Amino acid sequence: MAEIKQTLRASRMLNKAYDCCKEYRHEFIMPEHLLLVLVEDFNFNAALNIFYSPYQLEERIKEYLETVDSLPEGTEYVPEASAQMSKVIELAVQQVTSSSAEALDIPHLTKGILALEDSWAAYLLKDSLYGKEANFMSQLINFYDFDDNLQRS
Repeated sequence: MAEIKQTLRASRMLNKAYDCCKEYRHEFIMPEHLLLVLVEDFNFNAALNIFYSPYQLEERIKEYLETVDSLPEGTEYVPEASAQMSKVIELAVQQVTSSSAEALDIPHLTKGILALEDSWAAYLLKDSLYGKEANFMSQLINFYDFDDNLQRS
């Protein structure tokens, strides 16, 4: 099987999700960490703003993350991907391999989040979109297609 490339921005977002997880002192990197850092991304934020306030979604995600158990201060650990985060990556990779995409990018990760079952990240994002997930994804793809930051890692 061929290696799936990532855009630099997708790689950056996954690294930021890791950092976000560490900031909250969570044991596992979850889709909610990824969604929180995606909301801070300029293009994602602009596409979401057409449908819902990115700042309101950000607050809702933070409220949820505050309810997740944190590891005690001073505990040394390396966060691992949760089962749901692994599923997001798996779904994103499937989209890349079944399309003409050259590399995994933010829209693939977002679609992976939206496809999750029993996930707060999926629930919060879908709730924010009021059933207009397809329209949001079209806008998101347009914003990233327009952006010329397609360098691969």
